[in-house]
Amino acid sequence: MKSSPVAPSAPVRQSAARWSAALVGGPADLLDFLIPLWAGAALGLNATVIGILVATELFVSFAARFPAGLLADMWERRIIVATGAVLYGLSCAGYALSTGPAMAFFSAVLGGLGGALFWVALRAIVSESAGSDSFAFPKLMTWQETGSWVAFVAGLTLIGSLNFQGVFLAASGACFVSAVMIATAPRRPAASSKRAESDFPTQRLRPMLLATGLTSLAEAAIGLLLLLHL
Repeated sequence: MKSSPVAPSAPVRQSAARWSAALVGGPADLLDFLIPLWAGAALGLNATVIGILVATELFVSFAARFPAGLLADMWERRIIVATGAVLYGLSCAGYALSTGPAMAFFSAVLGGLGGALFWVALRAIVSESAGSDSFAFPKLMTWQETGSWVAFVAGLTLIGSLNFQGVFLAASGACFVSAVMIATAPRRPAASSKRAESDFPTQRLRPMLLATGLTSLAEAAIGLLLLLHL
């Protein structure tokens, strides 16, 4: 099949998307690990309340994904990604400033909403180049995983001197940097949307998406149970 021409701005747009995935994905994975520990150690919440706190963010993220998909089809995707990054940054800052469960739960809601907007629209941006670059999604995953291990190494190294609050604020700063990077990226070329849809049959992704969803669900459940046990 003849490859589709690539707009000059497309590589810059895809590069900004990958950097954003690293800058937000890394802190997000780190916070998924730290929040249950922080909620028990700093706020003194019991295991049941911690479980509800984590479930709140997951539920909001799940509920917001369909509306986020609709927005990604109607509006400029980089602005939606930037909005999601800002909301997630505010969520991290909220955790840092929390002195009780009320602020923690509000931060969880912001995190769930921001995560849904960010990841749905970001992956939609990556899909724009899937017709001309078969490695578009593997590149995204590589950057996301690289951001994750960098965040874990930096966060767990500095937590002794910065405490939970300092790590949360650093994560918030990374999210705001991501928002600026993606918001200033080039706009989507006018013809890229229909071309990507015709060149890349999305039905081929359905088995992989189902397997990924089930694996992620099992991983999240086991990780939460392990943290609560510890």
